Amino acid sequence: MTIDLPFRSPSSASDFSCKDGEITSLIPYPSSGSLITPDIDFAIVRDRLPGWHLHPDQYPMKTLIASDPSMEYWTSLGAQLLSQFQSEAANQGLFVSPFYVMAAWKTYEGYHLSPTRPVLLTPNSEVPLVATDGDINATELEFKIAAAVCSLYFRMRAPEVLRDWVGIIESLDIFVSEPLYSYNTFKAFLPYKHVTTDNSCECLDLNSGEITTKRICTDTLTLAWKANLGGTGMGDTHSSIFAMLISTNGLTMSSGSATKDKELGVERLHMIRIASVPLSEVDLKDKWSPLSFINEPQPLPNNTVTLKEGQELIIQGMDREISLSTRPLKLTKAGEFKRLVRAYLRGNFTPENLTFSFYGSYDMLTWWKISERKGGAVLAFPSSRFRFFRAEVKGILASGENLQGISIEYK
Repeated sequence: MTIDLPFRSPSSASDFSCKDGEITSLIPYPSSGSLITPDIDFAIVRDRLPGWHLHPDQYPMKTLIASDPSMEYWTSLGAQLLSQFQSEAANQGLFVSPFYVMAAWKTYEGYHLSPTRPVLLTPNSEVPLVATDGDINATELEFKIAAAVCSLYFRMRAPEVLRDWVGIIESLDIFVSEPLYSYNTFKAFLPYKHVTTDNSCECLDLNSGEITTKRICTDTLTLAWKANLGGTGMGDTHSSIFAMLISTNGLTMSSGSATKDKELGVERLHMIRIASVPLSEVDLKDKWSPLSFINEPQPLPNNTVTLKEGQELIIQGMDREISLSTRPLKLTKAGEFKRLVRAYLRGNFTPENLTFSFYGSYDMLTWWKISERKGGAVLAFPSSRFRFFRAEVKGILASGENLQGISIEYK
């Protein structure tokens, strides 16, 4: 049998169930040791929004004035207030809508390596209610928003291997997505009497160090407005997203044409770099710390690609050494023994510049190198049978060259 395996972005599936061809590591400096993905945790902490409340546990509030008090007029002002609340929080570096956050190492040459998976953080699980206890016939009313306002915290562990990357890695960069809910577009914004809400915040308690989910409002609100938001264009906000960060100076991972992306249903997630921690300070961040935002948040390069888990990749060369490893290959079923006959490295590359290796295993714990070729793209194998296999490619991948996958003959 012959099977053609494209290289794929990693997924959250186990080694037993992941798609064959998924990449577990890809680095441009194998001589310096493997650069691991940042070991970092993110959390949000209840905070206050200046001008709206003095304490994180209070409701954000504003007093509004109406020239023509009526239910319709207050409804219109309430909708504007909710949008203003989100906008002012963003301007202060605070969060009120669910968002994704991730990190990656930044080199002195300006490209990013070993990105973490985007993590979903939830300041408010529902669109907050806008409420008042006053008389809607009055010309002045105090409105409160049943919402949490949060700041972003992180902590991390600095492994010893980072010492090998001094002079190569400049910083740890932090990225966040745009808000997954936008409070300025409503399908409806309707008033209700005697309303409750299950809106909750998944936040960190700095005293206990625990992350818990707590309801924000346990009151029954006398009069409240509920927003029904229109589409955000973000797709399923809870879908699994894996972002490969790239730049014009680094090793490029491309997912093919825009047409192909559309056919696969890939959602593009706009990520913004909001913070940068110098490498020399990374080992000082082992306790929960607030992020210090950079003065001008910067979007990722235009050629940044956001990929679905397990999506096909084309590894583009940039005149650098690469070291590529796959996750375990099952080929048919994980429980069956297979004998490989030949393996062909696919793509546009110079075979003399690469070393192509294959490993076999019975249990995914112990691995034996079963074939290797320096300066070639075709491997032949002995007659031994294994349940699992793993491929490695090392060497120079020049600019304009690429690696696309592996073809395998087996019995």
